[in-house]
Amino acid sequence: MNMKFKHIVISAVVTLVVFSGVAAYAWPAYCSGQEKGEEYAGKKTDNLTKELGLTPEQEEKIKALKTEQREAKKQLMDKIQSKKAELKEELEKATTNRARINSIVKELSALMEYKLEQRVESVLSMREVLTPEQYEKFKEEKEHFKGKKGGWRKNKKNKYHKEEF
Repeated sequence: MNMKFKHIVISAVVTLVVFSGVAAYAWPAYCSGQEKGEEYAGKKTDNLTKELGLTPEQEEKIKALKTEQREAKKQLMDKIQSKKAELKEELEKATTNRARINSIVKELSALMEYKLEQRVESVLSMREVLTPEQYEKFKEEKEHFKGKKGGWRKNKKNKYHKEEF
């Protein structure tokens, strides 16, 4: 039973890695180059300042947070992509080394866990900078933006997949 459980866990992690790889590789195509990323981030901060009525002090704190988080995220995503490539390479070998594969999966799982922790830390940092009213408005803006993205994805899905009722 224990061996079967390990196989299920490994299969689930490998599946997660494969499907999350699509999103990781899509990001560079969406925003190629550091300049575009910084330009986009600057526009987002300007819009945020207007929408939430940020003070100059809050604006500076958020810019500093976002700059720091963007660099940390880039480094983390590079590590994750490297581990995914390493796992793919190991899985494609003629003879598989289960111990090595398990080791890579553990490292990849730790990186994904760290990514989630950083995302939570990002939310908590924003809460510390914003007033409760600003944070509520910030959440509303995020949901509004998420709805736009969700609508686009929904349309794309409908274009290629039949809806089942």
